[in-house]
Amino acid sequence: MGLRIETKILERMTIFVFMVTLFISIGSKTIMFYYPYNFVIYFILLMAFCNFIFAVFVIKWLSTVKYLGMKLDTQKHSLNYMEEAVKIMRSERHEYLNHLQTIMGLILSGDHKEAMTYLKDMGAECRFNSQVLSVSNPSLRVLLQNKRQSALIKGIELKLTIQSDLKQLKLTPTDTTTIFGNLLDNAMDCIVNAKDNSSRKLIHLKVTEVADDYVFTIEDSGPPIEPHILAEIFKIGFSTKGTGRGFGLALVESTIQRYQGTIHYGVNGAKGFTVTFPQQGVAA
Repeated sequence: MGLRIETKILERMTIFVFMVTLFISIGSKTIMFYYPYNFVIYFILLMAFCNFIFAVFVIKWLSTVKYLGMKLDTQKHSLNYMEEAVKIMRSERHEYLNHLQTIMGLILSGDHKEAMTYLKDMGAECRFNSQVLSVSNPSLRVLLQNKRQSALIKGIELKLTIQSDLKQLKLTPTDTTTIFGNLLDNAMDCIVNAKDNSSRKLIHLKVTEVADDYVFTIEDSGPPIEPHILAEIFKIGFSTKGTGRGFGLALVESTIQRYQGTIHYGVNGAKGFTVTFPQQGVAA
């Protein structure tokens, strides 16, 4: 913060030097018109030239400082990401010891089928954490971890297929929650409110890169949105709490559009929403 304040002060000083140099140059030319052989004028012009050179060097230095500041922010982000990854690995190591003890107990007691089920659950958790760690957006990582816990409480599996690190995704933490929090909540509500709960309860979030776009597809095992509802879901004030769909989608769409993105339902036969963002998209 202190570096940024000092940089702003130097920027203002540089602008001031430029203005002074400009006024000196104009004033000197005016005086030279009336007193062409006055050596003081040449001295003033020399000082103005020195001021100009000084200002150029300051501007170049400020550019270097800004570049180094951006590089430092990137390194801090990478460090935070590594620290988070280490914390997750440490917590997983502790959990694995407990899991291994449980599996050993099941095997020794002869509950082999239960041990196999336990191992499958562990494998799913490992795959999920591995996918989450590949996401460079910290807000999205935390959101996905929280939503997985919410889904597990409701008996729903949240599956991830992430084929991009999303390094150029410039969503703010608030907008990340608005978009993906609402979409995942709607998917969970749809499954919970489904009349037929005999099938596998699953939400699948897939992230890919197509050309210069990030594409997010969120599908669920609940019933599809009916055509007459589909035409209304993005309208302000529209809600379908009866079927668990549509709540907050108007806000979701407007937030996505601020990043020059799009949201559609049923793209390429997908039973869910597809959100597309241009890479390096910044909110307008």
